[in-house]
Parts: sequence; C-alpha cells; structure tokens
Amino acid sequence: MTIKNAVFVTVAILALMVSVNARLDVAECPETQVVVSDASTQVDAHDSVVINPSPWTPPWTTGISGADWIWYQDESLNNPLVTETKTFTKTFSLNWPVDSASLKITADNGFRVYINGNLVDDATYVSTIGGTDGQYFKNVYTYDIKSKLVPGTNTITVDGVNLGVAGTTPLSNPGAIIYRIDVDNDCEPTQPLPEFGSKAALLAVLVLAPAAAFVYVRRRN
Repeated sequence: MTIKNAVFVTVAILALMVSVNARLDVAECPETQVVVSDASTQVDAHDSVVINPSPWTPPWTTGISGADWIWYQDESLNNPLVTETKTFTKTFSLNWPVDSASLKITADNGFRVYINGNLVDDATYVSTIGGTDGQYFKNVYTYDIKSKLVPGTNTITVDGVNLGVAGTTPLSNPGAIIYRIDVDNDCEPTQPLPEFGSKAALLAVLVLAPAAAFVYVRRRN
C-alpha cells in the first residue's frame, strides 16, 4: 500500500466515523416541549398537592390544558382567614435552539412569576371575595418568555398568594396556582453537540488512524 492509498483509506475511515458518530449522538429534535404545574412541582422542599377545583365556591376552570391546580397542602387543611404566600419551583431542560416560548398562568388569589430568576410579572395584588380587582383566577395571563430562557437547565418560580378573608371556609377561599409553558424548538439547521465520550472517541480516531496507516506503510516498504 502506498502512502497515497493509506491517506485515502484513513480519510474514508474518518468520514465513516463522523457519520456514525452524528447518527448515534444527535437525538431527534422535538418540535415542541411542554412544562406544566403538577405534583412534581416543588414547594417547601416537597412535592406539591394536586387540587380538585370542582367543589370550590364558585367552581371555575381555565383554558390551561394538561396542567393541574396545585398548592402546598390539601385545601381542606388551609386556614382561609390567614394570608399565605408559598413559593413553587420546577426545573426543565432545553437542548435545542428556541423559536418561541409562552407561559400561561393564573392563581387564587395572586402570583409573582420568575423564569431563571428574572421577573416575568408581579400580579400579587389581591382583593376581597366578591371584588372585581385582583381576582386573578378568573383570567389566564399569557407571557412571551423566549428571552428569559437559556440553553440547558431552566427554572420557573411562582410565588402563589392566597388572601385570608374573614367569614370564609376552605372551599370558599382556597389557594392554588396553575401554569403551562409551551416551547417551540428551532430544529433546523442547528444540532446539539455530541456527548463528551463520543467526541473523545472521535478525537482518538483522528490521532491514531493516521499513525496506524503510517506504521503499516513503513512495514510494507
């Protein structure tokens, strides 16, 4: 084998390795990712409690599909006469470029929400039962949060506020939050980098393959 042929074989091997490496390490890009409030949302260093809003007075629903109303404990244990603020957190990963991202959220009675420590909105003003201002759970609030997201690990933090009102019961004055994040990924043309282990293996091939070809040629000659 001549040096010219050895170089040709080496280049062919490297091209094959790069192709296989890309196919094995690059996962399929999900077009959308969804993050919702559920029992896995953390509050006071434990899982949240999913709340069933149907018995509440009055009962209400939102347009936030796939998400759960959550609180730090069962609503029947709440003291409706005392104002409480609880902080809820959830982490999620984004491994692809983001094309667009939105957050839908509401709460009884109010909320302050952050993405990666950056304030999205402060809607913690609350009013008495029967009032018109501050009844945030009657509306769904939507925000563009693309600029607040980062590659890798992200965190949503929600300070949920329940206003204590004299003469109320746990069913007439519950506390809860609900949210949903929708992320549209930009799957073309950028792809995530391979893992370190596979990159190290590829680097080893880049170094060893030419050396092996050179030794083979020297021995043949």
